[in-house]
Amino acid sequence: MNHRVYFWNPDLDGEGMISNISKGGCRVSCETPVQTGMSFEAWIYTDGSDWPLKIERAEVCWVHGNEFGLHFSSIWSSQRDRLQALLEHVRVRQIPTRLPNNVVVELSGGNMGHIMRGIPLINLSPSGCALHAASTMLFSVNTRVSVRINCPDFHRPLIIQEAVVRWIVRKRFGLEFMTITYEERDRLLRHIHAFKWVNLPMEW
Repeated sequence: MNHRVYFWNPDLDGEGMISNISKGGCRVSCETPVQTGMSFEAWIYTDGSDWPLKIERAEVCWVHGNEFGLHFSSIWSSQRDRLQALLEHVRVRQIPTRLPNNVVVELSGGNMGHIMRGIPLINLSPSGCALHAASTMLFSVNTRVSVRINCPDFHRPLIIQEAVVRWIVRKRFGLEFMTITYEERDRLLRHIHAFKWVNLPMEW
């Protein structure tokens, strides 16, 4: 996916490329410096349309380097229909024929030594993952945790020695992988390639 987005508020404006999108938000690559908590009006330029898709209000929920996440907090109903059509188009082109629907994650760490088990994995890439916390979220943004990814196809769990919680939106949250052994990284890359996780639209 390669859609251009223009965003602005009275104090700042910028333009970037969307690398991932869902009904709740998108990931943007951009040189314009933004900060968590900023709000913008956003225009998404889609293929085959002379008029951009307008997001009335989008909030920056995380920033990492030249990438940041926008949460769509307000969108008109007519534009929501256009967004849904765009998502369906993206999914038809990208969703793989074979997907693991029973991959769960265990997290441990933080100052209190909390443990969260059985967390469904939504998306996976070489640098991190997105998860859905069905139970109470025990970790806050910037908390460092260790990660165990469990899948029936694995002879043992995939271990990420250290990861950081980068964003939380409602019950969904994202981890950035910080420390992983060479052996586990090879296993991670093989798993991503087998299931094409990296091509899936990011859910929020």
